Amino acid sequence: MKSKSTPVLLLALLLAAGPALAQSNVQVPTVQIGARAVSTGYEIDGVIEPVKQSVISAQASGRVVKLLVKMGDQVKAGQLLATIDDRETTVGVQRSQAQLTQSAAEQPPTQEPPPPEIPTDTPQAVEMIPTDTLAPVFTPTTAFTPTPTVPVAVITTNANCRKGPSAQYNPPIAVLRKGDRAEIFGRNSDRSWWYVQIPGKPGQYCWVWGNNVNVEGDTGGVQVVTPPPIPITPTFTPSPDIEFEPSFDNIHECSGDPYAIFELDNNGDEAFESMRLVIVDTDDDDEIFDDDSNAPFMGSGSECPPGGDTFPKGKTFWVGGNIEDGGDGNDAEATITLCTEEDLDGICVTEEVDFVIDFP
Repeated sequence: MKSKSTPVLLLALLLAAGPALAQSNVQVPTVQIGARAVSTGYEIDGVIEPVKQSVISAQASGRVVKLLVKMGDQVKAGQLLATIDDRETTVGVQRSQAQLTQSAAEQPPTQEPPPPEIPTDTPQAVEMIPTDTLAPVFTPTTAFTPTPTVPVAVITTNANCRKGPSAQYNPPIAVLRKGDRAEIFGRNSDRSWWYVQIPGKPGQYCWVWGNNVNVEGDTGGVQVVTPPPIPITPTFTPSPDIEFEPSFDNIHECSGDPYAIFELDNNGDEAFESMRLVIVDTDDDDEIFDDDSNAPFMGSGSECPPGGDTFPKGKTFWVGGNIEDGGDGNDAEATITLCTEEDLDGICVTEEVDFVIDFP
């Protein structure tokens, strides 16, 4: 009899080998196919040049003080591009005006010279109008550092400043204090006198003796100024017979403001008819009062200006000045000038008084 076990054995072998066949499968990486952007970059060297360029310039010459645009900026017609320093031109104008003022002083008294414009060192803006698009290759000039162009007289001692370069021009028209700085606008032929602008009074000029100043700056370009004629009426040097003795009296209010009052004794042989009073806060080096009057003489120390118009010989009168701009407790100095005629004319005598500002 034949055996039937062969198919059964084959099936058993296949079942036993099944797990081994499943564990031998090869793993293959897969990629999903689809459309996407691919970036590509390039580095290229080159120079950008304008299609059209123009050269611009100002109508006035000078050094560029400030540049208001930079390379590549967009500009339009009428736009301010830069400012130019015009000091040299301004100084030339001021010197011409000073000479004009001095020449006008030679005219009859009824003809007053027009006051010159106030000098300034401020650079003026000069408008620069482009004719086309500003070229991107424009390169600004080296930065300019301004330097003083007007020489200065530094006052080394209290000094009279006169209408002309001589002590014969009397009385003085201003008193310059030690340490004042006055701009020089002219000179006499031998440089012994300087024609200066009175500090703090633009457009007013006078002559100061060279021995009373130190000069700062270059005076090579300072022009000779022709002074007015020496006054025909002779002036006289004050003598011991024309004198007065001042002293500080008190400080009291006049119309709500503090006034310093000074007592004056006329010890001479002539009456006085006009006065100039200058008060300086010496601690702050500040001039706080400067005035002249034909009626300054008061009958007592408790009165307020104005006063009478005559200060007879042998009498005692009082004068005063506003000191509201002084510092409380500061030292001060009063310079009093009395003259024998009105308007600070005739024979003039000057005295000084030290006092302390002590507000009531």
